[in-house]
Amino acid sequence: MHFSNYISRAAAEAVTTGEVTVTPTALKQTPKATIRFLKERGVKIRVVESRGRPRKLDEEQIKRILAMKRADVSFYRIARLTGVPKSTAFDYFRRYGDNGLDEDEVEAFQLREARRLFRRILGHAPEGEVAALARRGCRCTDLHEVEYIVREIDEIIREGT
Repeated sequence: MHFSNYISRAAAEAVTTGEVTVTPTALKQTPKATIRFLKERGVKIRVVESRGRPRKLDEEQIKRILAMKRADVSFYRIARLTGVPKSTAFDYFRRYGDNGLDEDEVEAFQLREARRLFRRILGHAPEGEVAALARRGCRCTDLHEVEYIVREIDEIIREGT
């Protein structure tokens, strides 16, 4: 639990975790009796130097958004795929832009996403050419090979309809 304002007695009584984080200012403003009360209950108070509200997304989610945008995925599609609101995805991209990832990280992300897609295909595809290609895709280590496999699967599906 994080406090950026002083900790009231009521808030201290509601703490159920073993640790709370506070800003330096919040700690100064919190009554000593409240701090003593928390320590008696075994709650550790950790001072954090970060300012403002904690991030809404973790590092992995931010990297995923940046990699998808770098691959020219629209913010609408990013929002649908990640479950993050479109405006939040846009804000993080605007804040970090291309500085958040290098080429190796983007490629590693794209390979992870491709493997995830191939595993989903395996879960739904009956045994046959598509399943064999999806299994091959799960083992891929090269994006060019992934593209080739996706084209092959697409061609098989188009021929079947």
